[in-house]
Amino acid sequence: MSEIHAIAVGQLYHPDRTEWPETIDINPRQSGLEIRLFIKAPTKQEISDVRRGAHWIALYHVDDIFMIATKWGDGQWMDGSVDITLVPAKQALDVRGDYPPGTRMTVQTILVCADTGIVHAIRLTTLSPTASAFVVSVFRQQLSRGSGNQDGRLRSLLANVTTEELVKRATITERLGSSQTF
Repeated sequence: MSEIHAIAVGQLYHPDRTEWPETIDINPRQSGLEIRLFIKAPTKQEISDVRRGAHWIALYHVDDIFMIATKWGDGQWMDGSVDITLVPAKQALDVRGDYPPGTRMTVQTILVCADTGIVHAIRLTTLSPTASAFVVSVFRQQLSRGSGNQDGRLRSLLANVTTEELVKRATITERLGSSQTF
């Protein structure tokens, strides 16, 4: 039986790991979207922005490609692709049943120092009901199509479109709603 590891500010993100590649990772989890930011030596401003700054999100979906761009405070937009079929079913958001109108999906952001593995910020925000319904719709489409056919098109998109252009092309761009910081 494996032990549960609680994620807390000032503690290791993973008990057995102190280094991570610098990246953004976005996954559909049981409670909603999880955004993991692994940043080498995050500045005080980056930490403050994730904890308290305005949180923006842009949702881009064409065919089977789903990209989410996000930024905190006055920071730069960052993006990542999202595919619910790549997340184990027991860990992923269940979108097969009813998703009541007006529901606000949670977005949990975890900022980790990539050099040390220490968590610097955890923040919980929510998408609007419109954006939440859009995300659920995209995930349902992904589940109905299955996985595996997007790699070439995704590489082509990423090679030819900047994150800022992706934000301009997004179906929905919004400032996230209520938030809690830890």
